[in-house]
Amino acid sequence: MGHMGKFEAALRQISGGDHLWGEHLKYILSGNERGAEIVDKMVNHFVGPLEGRRVLDIGCGYGGVCISAAKHGAFARGIEVGSSELEHFQLNLEDNGVKDVVNITFGDADDIEFMASLGKYDLVICDNVLEHVPDSHRLIYTIAEAMNEQSRCYVTVPNYLSLGQVLMECHNREFGLSLLNRFDAQELYEARGHYGRYSVGDYFDYNQYLALFAINGINAVNIVPIARDDQAMAEALDLLAQIKQKRANMRDDIAIERRAAEYVDHYIDRVERRLVELERSPTEWRRVEFFRDFMVQRFDFVGQIRTY
Repeated sequence: MGHMGKFEAALRQISGGDHLWGEHLKYILSGNERGAEIVDKMVNHFVGPLEGRRVLDIGCGYGGVCISAAKHGAFARGIEVGSSELEHFQLNLEDNGVKDVVNITFGDADDIEFMASLGKYDLVICDNVLEHVPDSHRLIYTIAEAMNEQSRCYVTVPNYLSLGQVLMECHNREFGLSLLNRFDAQELYEARGHYGRYSVGDYFDYNQYLALFAINGINAVNIVPIARDDQAMAEALDLLAQIKQKRANMRDDIAIERRAAEYVDHYIDRVERRLVELERSPTEWRRVEFFRDFMVQRFDFVGQIRTY
């Protein structure tokens, strides 16, 4: 076993406040690797070298993106509203030797005046944050305001309509949860024996996200590859069968479960209608849209300010 730094040692002393702490811990500890993947992707394909440039990570968590950006020679700033995250972020910076070159700021990206005080950045990253805020439109607005005409943003969000997400929502591992609004989701979460706040706000579909970007002056594209071959179709049909089995086992003696079942029924009908359309008219664009909407687990949007 390799050397354990201060960051990991501190995290392993936390027992966690929920039944998924073990999985959350693994996810947190993979943050530096995931941050490096994001930064490398943007450097290699979209923004070029970061030496001397400004990078902003919104909802920086434990600092993986900022650490990687700093190692690329950027001035990196991370903003976060979680005090525990920021405390452990400091340890992560120490372990990686970049404590003096990364700026950590406690602040809310929904605060327009606060965001304006930070100035403009060459690269703005918002990784799996948008679905947790109370106002997604406002956050995308502040992202746009932090950019100039040469900037790029990278925004990652789960695809709540994907078969995999419906089968097991990525944050809480619960069936059908992603289909509900935040209030029904909280009620269902508690009805299934969990405690604490359901941390997800609003999910949107692909076209709704594009519209939110466009309204705020950002041209955005999804860069996640879309597999659409026979193997992908076989996987889709298998996931749909699993969803139908889960639906058959839902309880009908609890009101919120009955309400959730209605959402699942509508979802199954929606997928099956799209399958019929695809069978009747198997055009390439229909295949792309079907697999994008129901098989892509997340969207990775890269955007730039519209200049016309």
